[in-house]
Amino acid sequence: YEIQCVTGVQTCALPISLASGATTFTIGTNQDYASVSAALIAEGSTASQPIEFLLYPDYNESYEISTNGYPMGLAFSVDVIIRSSDPGESRVFREVHAYNAANVTLVDLEITPVAASYTDPMERGSGGTIHHAAMLATEDSSLTAERVSVTGLASRGLAWASDSDLTLIDCSFVGNTPETGNTNPYEFKNYAVALRSAESGHTLTLVDTEIDNASGPAIAVYSDSGSQSLNITGGRIANVGGESAGSAALTFGEVDTTVSGLSIENAGNTAVQLGAGQHDWRMLDIVEGKGAQGGAFHLADGGNLALNEVVCKECYGEQGGGLVYARGGTSVKVADLHMIGGGGREGGALYAEGVALSVENGRFCGVANDNGPLISTSSQIYVINTVFRNLPVNAPLFGGQGGDLSLVNNTFVDNAGPIFGGVFTGVEFINNAVVAGTTLNAGEAPIDLTFSYNLFYDNVEADFGLGIQAGEGNQINVEPGFDPAFLADPTNCEIDPVPDTGSALIDAGDPNIADKDGTISDIGAFGGPGAEDFELGWNPADPSELTLMGGCSGGGGLAGFLLALPLLGLNRKRREWAKQEQG
Repeated sequence: YEIQCVTGVQTCALPISLASGATTFTIGTNQDYASVSAALIAEGSTASQPIEFLLYPDYNESYEISTNGYPMGLAFSVDVIIRSSDPGESRVFREVHAYNAANVTLVDLEITPVAASYTDPMERGSGGTIHHAAMLATEDSSLTAERVSVTGLASRGLAWASDSDLTLIDCSFVGNTPETGNTNPYEFKNYAVALRSAESGHTLTLVDTEIDNASGPAIAVYSDSGSQSLNITGGRIANVGGESAGSAALTFGEVDTTVSGLSIENAGNTAVQLGAGQHDWRMLDIVEGKGAQGGAFHLADGGNLALNEVVCKECYGEQGGGLVYARGGTSVKVADLHMIGGGGREGGALYAEGVALSVENGRFCGVANDNGPLISTSSQIYVINTVFRNLPVNAPLFGGQGGDLSLVNNTFVDNAGPIFGGVFTGVEFINNAVVAGTTLNAGEAPIDLTFSYNLFYDNVEADFGLGIQAGEGNQINVEPGFDPAFLADPTNCEIDPVPDTGSALIDAGDPNIADKDGTISDIGAFGGPGAEDFELGWNPADPSELTLMGGCSGGGGLAGFLLALPLLGLNRKRREWAKQEQG
């Protein structure tokens, strides 16, 4: 066989070899070979097709140590699969480096690194020395790890890619501590999982992967040039910290991100920092995201952010933006948000500089905006079908710096401060319910105003504020008629102030706006074409009020029950759940 060495690299790797016709090596003391290195030495011919190393229970990872102290098989230059012989049962294996356009797949392994550091090929041009990660892909390679775990690794990376693609599926990284946690993108040792590329088109993908108890940033993608991608589906990032923003996830340069179903808990310094690119994050649970500029998200450098189906509890931004702090980009769009507790200073929930903000079907409950508005930007603000309740601070909910404000079909209940203040050039205030609040406008009079079909009740001040005069269809001092479940527990953030049967809110909105059923729009957050369906006239705590049409067994009974769901007023998500159960 032939030894291949890369100039400037301490480790020399045997070329992957394959005997004629062979595709799989069985590794173990009682198998064909005792170790990967033994298989390579015995075969001694150039590989022409993918190789599979099948590790049996009697496999002994100590055989993987070469005479110079580095893992044999550290570097691969062809397509390789390393897996346990028993699916779902892990085997201990040494760190893996895929390079030179290799495709390497790891399945059911527990990676145990042994080398403290070495001069890596991706750093040889600058002569730099870095700590070696448990899994590493360089030079246009592809590394995929499925059900791979790394535990208790100090001052080292877990999985890195440089000018390569990296995919992690159902992996677990628990109790590891990469270096200092600063955000120098050229120091990979600071990141648990990272991609850096000077070439366009590389991707970091995580599926159902957990990173727990690590110094941050936990995930980082850096683009020297071109566009890279970060894709995350499912998984959990918890108990991570760092010196700079982005302790859970961080991007530099042009990086598009697509994230769904991720849980982030106790992120030390702004959970997510995003740079240029298009960012789509949905179905998120974020708990205790805290930071100087933004608790959950910090958007910079021209990025555009869309958030859908997000729960953010106790997210706090010291300088503003408990949910989002945006100092660059074009727009931040938020839909189906539940923000409970937390807050910040200027812009307690959303703070932006020259970035348009929109909120649809949101819930803000118990959020504190210490020294400024709840939502603030110098650009446009558009909010529809959103509930603002139990907000304890006297500052305005919306702060203007010269842009336009559009509030349509929203509900404001038990808030200490005025609804808007500062300077708004134009204000559109239609189909809103304002209950147990203060004044409407605490700022300058808007130049353009549309103010109609709103309901006001039990507010401290009858004066709407500068430039606000009651227009067509407004109801003043009219009780809204909220559902008894909300009235019985008005501080419970999980119970919405939906209208009860016979409510003054129903069919009392702008006749030019229709509800989903085609009738005149209701006033408040549960009216208009974009409103979520809400419970009406059915108490889920009282089974006697629910009558199934047909028997409980057989397709007819279940079909009858599903047909009854819309009549019962169950919300959209419950109907989707029922359809899934039927399937």
